[in-house]
Parts: sequence; structure tokens; C-alpha cells
Amino acid sequence: MSHRHDRRGVTRARVIVAVALALILGLQASPASARTDLVVARPPLKQSVQDLVGGRFFQYATCSERCRASFTVAITPKLAKRLGFRGVRSSGLFVIARAQRRLAAKRRTKVVVPLTRQARTVLRRARGQLKLTGQVTARTLGRPARTGGAAWAYTCVWRP
Repeated sequence: MSHRHDRRGVTRARVIVAVALALILGLQASPASARTDLVVARPPLKQSVQDLVGGRFFQYATCSERCRASFTVAITPKLAKRLGFRGVRSSGLFVIARAQRRLAAKRRTKVVVPLTRQARTVLRRARGQLKLTGQVTARTLGRPARTGGAAWAYTCVWRP
């Protein structure tokens, strides 16, 4: 296996390991959305860094049953350190926004995910692209309770 870097500086081996890990964990990844039986989440395209900082960044979520859902938007620790965030750990994603909502069954809901105070301050100075990862975990309100989750990846650009 070759460990040469491609144009983006990511080794092919890391990409293969990430894909294998996603397959082992049963995640279904696509550029804009991911799906499980309980919850589906998707951010609309063409949202900018300005929308994120201005509190207008949102995503659509749908639960197959009535549920309580937790939404997080995160960035990689490497990007967080480069942007100047404090308290960044080298493992896991760095959460920059979170929200909780109750969702009706089988109804698409627009969920605005507000930034943390630190993220709003730091991202005002950000220019260029931000690679965001969104995660949604949901738990049904009925008995017996079921849990599920979804994830998405999105590149947010700065619009001059």
C-alpha cells in the first residue's frame, strides 16, 4: 500500500481506513446527508460562513416517529486549532454548535443550530472554507423507546 500524498495532502491509507471504519460502524455516508430508519438530516446547499455566524445556519430533519433529537455541528481539531479555538483536544470532533428539538412524526422540520459563544467570536474572523460535520441523535417519545442517528458533511464557503 502506498503512503504517497495526493493533491490535498491526505494519504490514501487514511482514506481507506476511514471508509472501512464507516462500513464497520454501519454508517451510510454521502456528500450532503445520511440516513437511518429513525431520523434523516440534511443541510440545504449554498449556506455560507456568514449564515453560520449570523445564526441563520439550519438543516432539515425528519423522524419516522415522534422523537426528541439532539443536533451538533462540529469541525476537526486541526481546523479548530488553526482558527484559534481554546480548549481543543486532539481526538474527536470539536463542537461549534448544538441544539435540541422535539420532532413530529414524518414531518420535515427546519432546525436552526446556533453557534456557541466562542465559535461566534472566532468564526467572525474566518475566511475561506469550513468543513462541517453534523450529527443528529434521536430517541422516540413512545414506548418502547428507540434510538437512531444520522450524520452529514458540508463545506461552508465565505461569500465576499
